[in-house]
Amino acid sequence: MKTKEELTEDVGLVRDIEAWCGTRCNNDNERNFRDALFRKAYSVMATLEMPHVRRINEAVCAMEFPTSTALGLREALLHRLALHHNLKAYRNVKMPLPPVTQQN
Repeated sequence: MKTKEELTEDVGLVRDIEAWCGTRCNNDNERNFRDALFRKAYSVMATLEMPHVRRINEAVCAMEFPTSTALGLREALLHRLALHHNLKAYRNVKMPLPPVTQQN
């Protein structure tokens, strides 16, 4: 169980990532700062609570022009969410698909 201070630090990281994902970086310093936040999130992702993982995922997926670091974090988030939802168990589920229609 995380302490109150650890949870507060996690929330701060999530809020910073959300803010910087919605900001267009104007220079290398800003881009490097944002990428450093992404690297930190990646390194502590295993200890983050699922609501925090979801918020980071939403912010990173909404980015207009993601950097390679953002794309790497997105891939890691995808795997974390897949494990959480046990998506491997649903690989062979058959679903009815609507017919594909061609538009002229």
